Parts: sequence; structure tokens; C-alpha cells
Amino acid sequence: MEIQDQSESGNKLKIDEKEYLIETLPEKTKQILAGLRTADVQTNIYRDTLRLIEISKTKMIEDLKVELKNVEPIPDTNN
Repeated sequence: MEIQDQSESGNKLKIDEKEYLIETLPEKTKQILAGLRTADVQTNIYRDTLRLIEISKTKMIEDLKVELKNVEPIPDTNN
């Protein structure tokens, strides 16, 4: 699905290689399209949130390794 903003010819929806003028779509279809747009926005928000969490997690692992440099590990009892 692709939505194109074109001021001179109106907003278009392209799906399955067919184009539709959004302003001419039935109201129910416009509501579904609005729901899809909302879902896309939410997906992007959560994707960005996950990226931030991953960056934070990587930084915390680096910090943990630095802190553990001064801590004696448990002796290896397998040798």
C-alpha cells in the first residue's frame, strides 16, 4: 500500500498496482484507510522505542563490563 500526496491531482492510494483518488472513496473505505495510517504511525513509534531500548541496553552492557573489571570473578571449578 502506498499513499501519494499530490496537491494538483489530489491524494492517491496505490494498492495492488491500482490507483484511487482518496477523496472519491466511500466513507467506510476512508475509515479503514485512516485505521491503517494510525497502525503505521503506531508501528513506527514502537520501532523507534525498540531502537532506543536496544541502544540503552548496549550502553548498560558496556558500563557493566567496565564496572566488573575491578571485581574478582568466581574461580573456575571445572579445571
